[in-house]
Amino acid sequence: MSPQGSCEWQLEDMKSQEENLAFCLDLVQESTSGACGKDGSGVGIAAAITQLLFFELFTNHNSNGWQAHLRVLVRLFKHVYTRDLINIGLSDQSRSILMGREELQNHSPEVREEVMGFRTIAGSIVWLDIIFSVTSGGAPSSWPDPLFSNDSACQVRLQDIMGCQNWVMTQIGRIADFHKQMTLASEHRCEEYMQIVEAIHNDIQIGLANLGPPDLMSPMIDIDSPGPELVVLITYLYAQTALIYLHLILHGFKDFQHVKAPITIVTNYVRRGIKPDFRPALVLPFYICGSVVDEGDRDLFRSVLSGPP
Repeated sequence: MSPQGSCEWQLEDMKSQEENLAFCLDLVQESTSGACGKDGSGVGIAAAITQLLFFELFTNHNSNGWQAHLRVLVRLFKHVYTRDLINIGLSDQSRSILMGREELQNHSPEVREEVMGFRTIAGSIVWLDIIFSVTSGGAPSSWPDPLFSNDSACQVRLQDIMGCQNWVMTQIGRIADFHKQMTLASEHRCEEYMQIVEAIHNDIQIGLANLGPPDLMSPMIDIDSPGPELVVLITYLYAQTALIYLHLILHGFKDFQHVKAPITIVTNYVRRGIKPDFRPALVLPFYICGSVVDEGDRDLFRSVLSGPP
């Protein structure tokens, strides 16, 4: 393609992105004005805001805008949960499934598609909310989420969306919430804090024991063919990262000998080389581990994190 043709294509692409952005912003204004959910358009608006949020994240357009839009989404979903998902554009069958009254497989493809779409949006919100809380030092705004739990019957299964099992993201959310409590506390309650830390640490270790260690030296699992092995691998790396994160909250950037094993596990995996399409699911583990590795390994993590999403 000639430079002129490439430039014209980029201009057309930017124009299309701007049009989509303007449309999404109109929907954001509608949702924040209180109209969202009154006319049955709630799911569509949530989907549009979610697309806008990812657009801003990956293009750095309106660099801090995605945080405001995430708060809008959390507020929207909290509102519809309290109203049993009424008047947001879901069919009665979909609502019944999402409220845990019926099984998904007993319904038509159209209903299944609607339910899966809603679950994907809800899961994306929970995921981004927890990750934002980790990077900002806050607590997850969606915590606890009525549709998100460790229960096998829960409606949002992150392993079906991001490849990471719910239990480990629950622990990371608990750590973020604990960090916010410590920050806001007028006095340090050491005994109470240590009880919380011990409970979180034990739950992570139990989760790891139930998970079983994946074969980190096996051939690279194909991200295009997600299955149980991929879920175990991603969950395992997140669990090791949760131990590092808990240590950072307690001790800061020192005494890393206590978490040498988790750091080594994640670092060794990065050394193997990461397929580009595999990186988005592991940004958080690489981000946290990369902040505590030895100087000799920092360029390795910089290279991975600076690659395209």
